[in-house]
Amino acid sequence: MLDKNNEEITEKMLNRASKFAWKSWTIRLNFDVRQAKSGEQPDFRVLIRTPENDERGEMDDNTIMYHYFPIMDVDHPLRGLCVINPNFYYTVNGEGVPMNLIDPENYSPGTHVRGSTIDLDGVLRHEFGHGIGLSHDPEPGNTMSTPYMILEDFLQPRDIMRGAAKYVKQNMSESDLQRWLKWLKSRSEDY
Repeated sequence: MLDKNNEEITEKMLNRASKFAWKSWTIRLNFDVRQAKSGEQPDFRVLIRTPENDERGEMDDNTIMYHYFPIMDVDHPLRGLCVINPNFYYTVNGEGVPMNLIDPENYSPGTHVRGSTIDLDGVLRHEFGHGIGLSHDPEPGNTMSTPYMILEDFLQPRDIMRGAAKYVKQNMSESDLQRWLKWLKSRSEDY
């Protein structure tokens, strides 16, 4: 669901990035996602809010996005909420662009100075990882690592392993399952 409060991030851009981000997870973890039907409460919502109009008060000038972890209560108002700060310059690939596009008041067209952008696909892929229950990964170079500026373009094996540990049905013997759970518990402080 898109609550559009900003003209820079178009509905088409956000829908495309959302579909790509979800597909990255669903194709690897083999679960289905569908758009909520009319009248249904969606499990995941994307809102665009500035620090000034974020009614939750969690957005500040340095926050790119925030997301609430899965909430089991289907009627909880924060369930599936992902909020984007539109005060950053987003592209679908995170590549630099001429500064006059980012700051037209201080840079004229034709400038050779390039500015950094935020990869909307990558940030949504990261936030959707939170949506399926993954916390930040302390190891750098993964989708669920921070900071956003160094996110990988694709899910990494570690991201897939962490997601699969939550969602993929394991076909293993009870003894192998218990041994795996013991190993996972011993590593839980890493996650």
